[in-house]
Amino acid sequence: MDHLLLPAGVSPYIMVPYICTESYDGGDFFTYPERKGWAKNIESNDFSRRSPSETNAFFQTWLFFGCLTEVLKAGGVKVDTNEFIDIKSNTVTTKKLQQLISQWKLLWPTSNDVSKQCQCRSYQIYVPDKRCRSERCWQSVVRDRNSAALRTTLLILRTVFRFIDLSGTKETDLAIGEDHPTAPVIPLDPEIVLSISALGSALHQASRLVYESPPGRLSWKGTAIMKERLQRANWCPSRIAGTMDRLGIEGRYYCAANPVKEAGDHSKCSTRRCVAQTIDEDHYPTRHVPGCSCKSAGVPQEELLDIIRQGDEGHTPVVTWLEGNGGMEGRAVVSDASDVNVSSNSNVCRYVAISHVWSQGLGNPAENTLPICQLSQIQQMVDDLFADRGVDEHVPFWMDTLCVPVGENLKEFREKCIIRMRTIYEQATAVLVLDVGMQEVSSSSPIFDRAIAVFQSAWWRRLWTYQDGVLAKQLYIRLSDGVQDLHKIAGEVREHNAELEQQSYTSTELMSMDVSIHFTLGKWRSGEERYVYYLPISGAVSTRSTTRGTDETLCLSTVLGIDPAPFLSIKGLPDQVIDRRMELFLHYIQEFHRGIIFNSLPRLKRDGYRWAPRSLLGHAVGDMGTQYTLADVKHPAYEALLSEDRHGVEVLVVQQYAGMCLEAVVTSHPTTIVVGEGDARYRVQLLLDESSDFSGWNPAAKYNLILSETPGTRLNTCQQEHPVLVDVKSLGVRRIGTMAVLGTRVDQADDLPKVIRIRYVCRAWVTIVEEDQRFDVKGKVLPEESVVWHML
Repeated sequence: MDHLLLPAGVSPYIMVPYICTESYDGGDFFTYPERKGWAKNIESNDFSRRSPSETNAFFQTWLFFGCLTEVLKAGGVKVDTNEFIDIKSNTVTTKKLQQLISQWKLLWPTSNDVSKQCQCRSYQIYVPDKRCRSERCWQSVVRDRNSAALRTTLLILRTVFRFIDLSGTKETDLAIGEDHPTAPVIPLDPEIVLSISALGSALHQASRLVYESPPGRLSWKGTAIMKERLQRANWCPSRIAGTMDRLGIEGRYYCAANPVKEAGDHSKCSTRRCVAQTIDEDHYPTRHVPGCSCKSAGVPQEELLDIIRQGDEGHTPVVTWLEGNGGMEGRAVVSDASDVNVSSNSNVCRYVAISHVWSQGLGNPAENTLPICQLSQIQQMVDDLFADRGVDEHVPFWMDTLCVPVGENLKEFREKCIIRMRTIYEQATAVLVLDVGMQEVSSSSPIFDRAIAVFQSAWWRRLWTYQDGVLAKQLYIRLSDGVQDLHKIAGEVREHNAELEQQSYTSTELMSMDVSIHFTLGKWRSGEERYVYYLPISGAVSTRSTTRGTDETLCLSTVLGIDPAPFLSIKGLPDQVIDRRMELFLHYIQEFHRGIIFNSLPRLKRDGYRWAPRSLLGHAVGDMGTQYTLADVKHPAYEALLSEDRHGVEVLVVQQYAGMCLEAVVTSHPTTIVVGEGDARYRVQLLLDESSDFSGWNPAAKYNLILSETPGTRLNTCQQEHPVLVDVKSLGVRRIGTMAVLGTRVDQADDLPKVIRIRYVCRAWVTIVEEDQRFDVKGKVLPEESVVWHML
């Protein structure tokens, strides 16, 4: 683990014992189990007759030392495995890895000699076989020479990944990782799993740089030790899940090295949602500056309301705090942003919008006031952003605590402020982020420490602060000794990443963490199609939460330039409001990535919307189902359209997916059935969750399956991506499954024979049954070109 980066002053905290009973023999990597008498165990995934120490020793020899030896051998680098053993402590060390990767890079050609007119390297991700006519084409100079070594490397690494993926506790839900059905796990110690994963990740990232191959990602395991450390630091389960899900092995190791202890009781939190940060407005403690107990002050309410009520859309109130002097108390002055000039010779209004997390104590649900100590400190922080202001001049600021009226009797004014929120943040000269965690890090801290502080902050995990970041002209983060522009922090990360790559570091899962990327991707511009932003925004808010579920679509509509007024007009019980507002939001998006029908999130319940997630908050990578869209020129990804059918009913029209129609199912409750079509057999396993509408098979119903692809066997992924005429022995090809959606057919129009209207029941996992066995129901596979799905 010595090759992994750590925060300043932190030593490696995981020692990996060296437990091999023999050295790697240097033979063919893929036949090593056969040579050592483990072939039957590997084939059956059954290690019950092997002792834990025996199993750990075998896999350390094969998947760590064997992988290390054979991957670098393919690249022309000879490895002395003794250099990876610390004899004094009898542990595994990777101190030598960086030096070997440097040697590896020097042995292989780069793109320096490629013709400037050649664009083949850019095309390879999309069209691997495309070649230009340049004399010094990238394909000829780099790709052809690298292909055999690259293919061998990827075959080895994907084999290692396969076995590491089978170690540890398997998830019962197949929503993520459907590439293989549930199988017996390999009983390996967490230190062994982590060390193999860390090596595999490093070699995978290095091979991408050495061979200039497409940037694929493998989600390496090895999280158990890091999770335990974060749990001891009282991290919320949702925060842990987000960290493990969105960072690779390098980032997880870095975060768990010295985690800051988190406050609050997270015993009732889940991996999807933190309830410890939920605001209890009846018992909300507004925070003072440490050591202070001063009284509170605020803006005159009538003056505030007069500004908000001006015009149809209202105006923006801004606050300036004036310190008391000569025995006079300090006071807050509220002004109309459109009437305020920063200096006497300027016609430009400057104000700063404050972005903060209410759970950290800078809110006030009862009145528009804050402790005087906070008002004074915030005004000073705002003034410090402008070096060109006069000595006695103050820059006004907008802050929801002071500028958005509270109280049920002022709801009309509050809604006006919400409608105007996009304008407020877009017109602000800058947005200043105040977060307790970030203010514990200094501007001189190492760049990764600053980036991680942002990534792990409470501000990063709240919904409304996403809006603040997206709409900001300039986004400043308040640190312990000043402010820094978030986008400049991200630029420093990229620059440091390039420097470390030159030094042959491979921790790119950490180094490539661009803390500004979500705000850039979500920045909708007038005139652009909104559907393009649906997925980037869903990813950006996936780890965020809000106290009021009804706020979600208000925030998202503001970010996408949609008028929030129609959403605010939807009233009723909270759950009803959440659903109806999301349905309205979907209407504004209208076009969707068609893989969304396979999403594993809680869904809306009304006909016309059962295909859609009820919320975009609190989900993991892969939950949206977009990995089941195989897009190309013929089949673009965005081929799901929300529209009314000829009956006036809302449906999602989906094309380019094969399906299966089932005859009457006579069995009642089994959640796994076998479907027969001629000689073929398919096992259909229902994946039931809170959105499922299944209480047993109905013999009178007509069931259909929408298939993400036809079940069958695939070549190894690396063989598909890099087909070359080099024979490399590999382990057997696995049978894999297909994600599907089960629905009941609603009707069938005689004049529209290709259209099948179905009502969502649940997701399902479909695999080919290899044994010649009896089936429960007859079925018929429908080719993708023969059907158009209308989903209710």
